[in-house]
Amino acid sequence: MKKSKFATGLIIIITLILAGVAIFTAIRLYQLRQTSVAPNVPSSNPKASENSCNLSFTFTTQTATPTPTATPTATPTATPGVIVCTSKRVYKDVASNTAGSYDISNANLLANNASVNVGDKIVFVVKPGPPNTTKAITITDTLPTEVTFVDSDSECGYAASTRKVTCTLAGTNTQAAFRVSVNDTATGTISNTATVQGAGDSTSNCSIAVTVAGTQTESPSASPTATPTAPPNSCGGTCGSNFNCGSDLVCYNGFCRNPSCTAESDCVCNGTPAPTATPPTLPQSGTDWPTMAGAGLGILVILGSLLLAL
Repeated sequence: MKKSKFATGLIIIITLILAGVAIFTAIRLYQLRQTSVAPNVPSSNPKASENSCNLSFTFTTQTATPTPTATPTATPTATPGVIVCTSKRVYKDVASNTAGSYDISNANLLANNASVNVGDKIVFVVKPGPPNTTKAITITDTLPTEVTFVDSDSECGYAASTRKVTCTLAGTNTQAAFRVSVNDTATGTISNTATVQGAGDSTSNCSIAVTVAGTQTESPSASPTATPTAPPNSCGGTCGSNFNCGSDLVCYNGFCRNPSCTAESDCVCNGTPAPTATPPTLPQSGTDWPTMAGAGLGILVILGSLLLAL
């Protein structure tokens, strides 16, 4: 009976709760139907007025990466540069060489201080730098007295009064060459220096040298010859002083003799033998009787003194 009442009461409570929820829901739905709702999108575009407020718009912009444009490379302008003497070389002369046309291949190139002979012809070549410089260039070379000018390139000229070769070039892509001969009187080392100067630049020098073959740079010192010393003479040999005779001989009347008998030519003394020296008399060693007597007397005196003391 009690269980039946409990179940009935529980059902009534649940029913009341569900009824309340249904009534609340119905009332809420009715209120929502009575409220006018503004549409999200206007039916027509609003007309902006003069006093309209500033509108804020958000735009999404996709930025395109521009394609890089290649910058043209400027063509460099040649700089005149400071002209210097880059090299001074010397070549041996060959049969095909003529004035202004010289074979200056590596096969004919001579090293610095190379050996040459008197009467030889050699070709000097002066090269200015740096390359590709277009500037007026003057090259001067005063020849040493050991050589004689023969000929040169057409850009060069020679003044015999000053012994000076002067060449004028229009740029550094050319070089100056001239030929000389080695004089018959030349000796030692022949040095040659060229001076190079570009327009408006200071001078620059370079040098080369050759050595005349057969030139003796230093005379060797002759070694003194030792004078042989004659051996001393023996008995009977001629002499001028005792130094010419043996150590046991003396020089007597121009001959080496025995100093004990200079009259004997064979240095053997046959006369009276030289006196023998008497040895000195030495005192007798040891003790004698006076000494013994004195010593005995002393001993007796000592013994007597000891007896008296007792």
